[in-house]
Amino acid sequence: MGGRRAAGDEPSDTISSGYDSLLRIAQKAAHLAGNPSVSITYWVPDHDTATADCRSSWITDDDGRAEVWRRFAEGPEPVGYDPAIIPVWADGPTSARFAGLRLEPWRLRVQPAAVMLKGAADLLLTWSA
Repeated sequence: MGGRRAAGDEPSDTISSGYDSLLRIAQKAAHLAGNPSVSITYWVPDHDTATADCRSSWITDDDGRAEVWRRFAEGPEPVGYDPAIIPVWADGPTSARFAGLRLEPWRLRVQPAAVMLKGAADLLLTWSA
């Protein structure tokens, strides 16, 4: 899911779940049915990264898809955007090809570029569920 944005629950002291909006196509559905593990990475131009290794599950019911849609439509920058800009989603959250993906992280890793350049890998931040 390179380049994707994910909307999450409110921050807390525990690892929370997140959501992704995507086209549900046969190949992707088959892949996730066989292996629901996904890894998503957020990157900024100064090369800091944050990676979440997650278990995923499809959200295909109308109420669930509407909630995922709302999270992106009302989300803050840089996550928020109007999903209706995707032509096949022009009919809104009940568009035939719109689906949500619930992401339940089991590991989060923050990798500041300055730390990596110093070779101080022991200063990387990692949380595991």
